[in-house]
This record gives sequence, structure tokens and C-alpha cells, in this order.
Amino acid sequence: MGDFGDVTEIDVGEPIKIGCFTNSKSRVLRLVHISDTHLQTPETPIPDGDVLVHSGGFFNFYKGVGSFLEEVSILEKFFASQPHKYKIFVAGNHEQSFVGQPIERIRARLGSVIYLQDNSVMIEGLTFHGSPWTGKRKSTAAAFVTPFPELGKYWVMIPKETDVLITHCPPHRVLDDNGIMGCPLLREIVVKEIRPMLHLFGHSHQGTRVIEKQGIFMSNGAQYGNESAHPLVFDIHLSPDLPNKTKLYKPSIWKEDTTDSSQDDTNENKKSFNCNLI
Repeated sequence: MGDFGDVTEIDVGEPIKIGCFTNSKSRVLRLVHISDTHLQTPETPIPDGDVLVHSGGFFNFYKGVGSFLEEVSILEKFFASQPHKYKIFVAGNHEQSFVGQPIERIRARLGSVIYLQDNSVMIEGLTFHGSPWTGKRKSTAAAFVTPFPELGKYWVMIPKETDVLITHCPPHRVLDDNGIMGCPLLREIVVKEIRPMLHLFGHSHQGTRVIEKQGIFMSNGAQYGNESAHPLVFDIHLSPDLPNKTKLYKPSIWKEDTTDSSQDDTNENKKSFNCNLI
């Protein structure tokens, strides 16, 4: 697909204004983006806002994988400590204990956290879609991983009306370690078909950066391994004509079967590996 072309590097030192910010009657939805925390607390405190998005890489596969119940409890406690009205989580290649789990079970355990896995919700008039998949590489952190040419089957599930797209995978050659981590198919569909106002991702530890391409703001929120990393803040100015409508999925109810040990799926691989984290 060649070079990504002309882009604008956005100053991330202050909240980034997008949308109808020239309209004095617009309402503002403040969104905070983080990714790839890998069990570490961001150096900079997470700012308050309306929506907190974590785009995957919460856990650290190389420090050992706990059981699903252990890890989902850690994740839920983290989000419970945050003040945001809406909290969204999309898994990534380090969320090994989530693989194979029924989505309803994950959602039930996460309580008020919005867990997106190839599906969408509407928040105050904006459509959010999330997908955890990344392309297969040599890394043994391989949750939600498939060969790059096969990723298209997940990207075609992204609704055309998506306003905020959340993937763990970056688009090819977009803040993605010079093309090593990103998916060409994702870039194609984001730029030419979906055209969301905001695309949030991580995976490549080249955050914290935001670029703008033809009106699409693309944000790598990776925090791990970057001393200058900090949560990214977006002030989304919404048109006064946009209906203030929120449509989430129904609360999930899941009864744990304590007699069925297979539900817990504790990963036997408890070793720590001396390899690259990504």
C-alpha cells in the first residue's frame, strides 16, 4: 500500500479537540485513552473524563498467566477505582485467560465495564466498536491472534456508522513500529470505508502519539516502556443536533458452576519469559 502519505502530528500535551468545536452550542464528551499498561500503573495519573478506554494489553503474559477468575477480578478492580461514567475495555494479545471464555461470562464478571469483542455500543449519540485481534508474529503472547491476511474477516464486522473505533491492532505504518505490528487491511478499511472520527489502538509501544489523516484522528495509547507516555485526552465536541442517546448491551448474568473446573481454564504456563514484551 506504500507510504501512508501526508499526516499531521497532533500535540498531545493538552486535551485534543475534535468534532464541532467551533459551535458554541456543542456539548463535550471527554474521552481518556490508555493502552498496553501491562499491570503497571501509568506514571501520569489517569485524568477524569466521561469515557475511559483501555485498548488492550492490560496483563503481562511474560510474567505468568493466572486463571480467568483471578485476572478478570484484577481488571474489574482497576476500572472500579476510576471515576469515569463509562469504562470500555478491548482485549489484546496478552489477555490469554480471556481466550475461549463466553463473552457473557466476561461481561458478568466485569460488572459496569463495557467489554467489546467485535461488537458495538452507543454512548451519548456516538457509536463505539471494539475488536481485540492482532496479526500473528513470533511473539508467544498470542491471545486473539490470527494470520494477517485473515484479519479482514473481523474488520468487515465494523459498522460503517462507527464514530470511535477501538482495536488493539494498529493500522499498517500508523504509529506501529515501522510497519511491523500494523495491519494493511485495517488501514484500508479505516481510511477508505469506515472513516471514524477517532481510531484508538496500542500494541506497538510507540505511544503516546496521535496523528490526523483526512479528518481521522489515530491514537496509540501504549504506556509501557515509554517514560514520556501519559494518558491521552480527547474533547469530542458533539453537534447540538446529535441525539443524546446511549444504548449499551443488557447486563450479563452468569452462574458459575463450581463443580466444573474447565470453566476456570487456569493456564499451566506460569513461567516468566525473558523476551520482548510486545
